[in-house]
Amino acid sequence: MYQLIYCSIASPGLHPADIKAILNTSRNFNSANGITGCLIYYNDEFIQILEGKKLTVKKMYEKIEHDGRHFSVIMMSEEEADERIFSNWAMAYCGFNGEANGRRNFLFEQNLIALSELAEKPTQTIKLFFHLTKLMLEGELNDRAKKPN
Repeated sequence: MYQLIYCSIASPGLHPADIKAILNTSRNFNSANGITGCLIYYNDEFIQILEGKKLTVKKMYEKIEHDGRHFSVIMMSEEEADERIFSNWAMAYCGFNGEANGRRNFLFEQNLIALSELAEKPTQTIKLFFHLTKLMLEGELNDRAKKPN
């Protein structure tokens, strides 16, 4: 089993329909190719973890790197693992852009931060995934300019 995490910034003008298309494509491809994982989208930033056979995950990541719906794609971690964390998810998804539902979003953020602190973390990659998720939700992750290179 192989795990890979990357972060990126959404391209200007990315719409909810674009996110839905990303999820549909990911879930179909992942189901057919034995990949599991989780995608977090918050305030125009993405964090994603992919799990599966190394060659398959790396090929998927190469496609992701060249997808025009985001930029500043940075691989944060990759490693071999004994087991999947998202074994029941072709692609788990948590996403929103803060403003729309104030109180509901606040509760979601707090619950996801709590999950990041309580979740089992058997590998360094999983530890980093939850740490980066917490930083994103606390507004401390984006030290990169929000404009395409």
